[in-house]
Amino acid sequence: MKMPHRYGCARSREAFDSECGSGITSVPVIDWTRAGGKATRDRARRAILAGLCAIAAACATSSATSFARMNEEGRRLVSQQRWEEALRVSQSALAKCDQTDWCRKDPQYQGLFHNTIGEAQEHLGRRDLAMQHYRAAFYAFPLHFTENYFRLLKEAGMYRLLRSEIDVKLASNEAAYRSATALWLPNESSACGGRWVAGTYSWRLRAAGGPSGKVVVSQSGCTLSADFASPESPAAGRPLRLQANIGTGTATVLYGLPCVATDKGQFVLERKGFTVNAERTAFTAGCPQGPYVIEFARD
Repeated sequence: MKMPHRYGCARSREAFDSECGSGITSVPVIDWTRAGGKATRDRARRAILAGLCAIAAACATSSATSFARMNEEGRRLVSQQRWEEALRVSQSALAKCDQTDWCRKDPQYQGLFHNTIGEAQEHLGRRDLAMQHYRAAFYAFPLHFTENYFRLLKEAGMYRLLRSEIDVKLASNEAAYRSATALWLPNESSACGGRWVAGTYSWRLRAAGGPSGKVVVSQSGCTLSADFASPESPAAGRPLRLQANIGTGTATVLYGLPCVATDKGQFVLERKGFTVNAERTAFTAGCPQGPYVIEFARD
């Protein structure tokens, strides 16, 4: 007697009839190789679809629209005074932004997320953390995120840092500089008139054959300074350093060898620059004396 096939019956109809009997005229034929290939293809198709979905999801969460939506959600929670939720949403948004190349370099989104985090931290009583995020927002986009940062600096009595931040970060925009100075440093603003004088100037001594050249004028608050020449190699008759104050209108011009002098004078703003009217009072043999004028024209 023949033993049945190990799967129960033979795979072909003829073998089935001979091994299992001819009482059954037909059986389903199963192609195991083809079935296995189909399963493999199905798994591969599902893997590809899963990968495409993951890519689409990643693109969806790193688009400008998605970051705008996250910012709106954070601002909505702030407006509802739901500080913990606003903090959580904005911290998550900032983390995703930092992981996305274009967003990490975008000053607007960096400033928006840091500013919202700062507001939440401040209302949760964490002013030090709030200051850090307000500062990050200001450094990301100085012309837009000034109010909260400057307010905390002023409330903390940190006027020197406030003055420095205004001078350094807003120097390139005279309108923003004047506005910030008038709003946050009103006493100093009234003294200086909100004038920004720093820059590169061409200068000349108003006299026949007088020295001339170029100089960079720096400004900190109301105080101006400029270095004309290196102290190690001064030229005869050429000033070494200028110091002036916009508020008081005073000026001091320092000279090196061979005509060492510290001349006092008056600082006068002009339409395209400024002038310094000074006078040499100390007598030095072979050196000029009396009043003189140095003109500065902005390049």
